[in-house]
Amino acid sequence: MKLLSPKLPERILKRLSKHPMAVLGVATLGLKVGRDAANLKQGKIDSPEFRKRTGGHVGSVGLGAAGSYAGLTLGVFLSPVPVLGGLLGGFAGGALGELLGDKLGQGAVRKAEQLMKKSDAPAAEATEAEAGEAEPDEPGMEPPPRRSL
Repeated sequence: MKLLSPKLPERILKRLSKHPMAVLGVATLGLKVGRDAANLKQGKIDSPEFRKRTGGHVGSVGLGAAGSYAGLTLGVFLSPVPVLGGLLGGFAGGALGELLGDKLGQGAVRKAEQLMKKSDAPAAEATEAEAGEAEPDEPGMEPPPRRSL
């Protein structure tokens, strides 16, 4: 028995596309990242800031939806007035989820960048050591620029 069929992603996307919360979340994420991409292109923010904001947006949308569902469920079952409890619980859970998701998403991007810098550091030290051993042919010759995401 195959656990993962090749059509599994298609089936998941088809089900999610019928769910209003998922469609709204993807649309919101697209708008937020698109706005930041325009700011990046205009030079208002730099690449590290864009990556940090994108991580925050992804976390915010994801945990906002999860928090909204959790708050809605708790509000409906624990409130003496289920409809009102569901509305308030969904709103409060979504707001808390967005705040927490933003912080976690930005933290994940920061941690990933630190790990990438650590993995680049030995290569950079090796090239600096090689550059120090070999004398440049021309005075003022600079090493090639480092790659950036």
